[in-house]
Amino acid sequence: MEVIFENNDILVLNKEAGVESVASQNKGRSITELIQMARETKTIKPVHRLDRDTSGVMVFAKNDKSLKRLEDLFKERKTTKEYLAICVGVPRNPEGSIRRNLSKWMGGHKAVKVVKGGGGLSAETDYKLLTANKEFGLSLIEFTPHQGRTHQIRVHAEAFGRPVLCDHQYGNREVNNKVKAITGLNRHALHAWTLVLPEFAENGKDLTLVAPIPEDFSITCDKFFTDWHEAIK
Repeated sequence: MEVIFENNDILVLNKEAGVESVASQNKGRSITELIQMARETKTIKPVHRLDRDTSGVMVFAKNDKSLKRLEDLFKERKTTKEYLAICVGVPRNPEGSIRRNLSKWMGGHKAVKVVKGGGGLSAETDYKLLTANKEFGLSLIEFTPHQGRTHQIRVHAEAFGRPVLCDHQYGNREVNNKVKAITGLNRHALHAWTLVLPEFAENGKDLTLVAPIPEDFSITCDKFFTDWHEAIK
């Protein structure tokens, strides 16, 4: 478990793909259970969740006071979250917003769906095209969700015709299988890259947390985007 940041109040990890955020039946130890075992304490608690196959920034509170403060920040949408995703297809516009109401996640492998007609949960996600490989029809996109709906980025990406690569639930299976054969990527290419906690640094300024990009994601980018290191700066 890679520690990104830690002080007396919070612990921030770079969660690996393939690990549940919290305990889930018959899916092995969650990252929450693992860190509680490693630190020999139950007082460390997750503030938010990432999907099993999403890697990146995950924040834990080390005491009840910081847990309440962080939960309020997330609930009031005062945090800023940026994700990197490799997507199938290239957006027509280099940046924009996806506004699609979503159904409530019902657990398990049930899909979240776009809800039309004013129903469902409101959801908005900004996107920015960082680089693209038009020959292979792939793009590297930065997503910024305004809410934290379950599967929000993955469903919104699929809704505007640019599904996340190797997303076997919402993605393009034919392309997914081709890329897997080339790079070995075996999980959806979504990484929780940065998270900004307002006024949470010791000097009262915003605390910016950055999760190093995992090897499988990096290998895939190296294969398809020669300029991706410059694009994410």
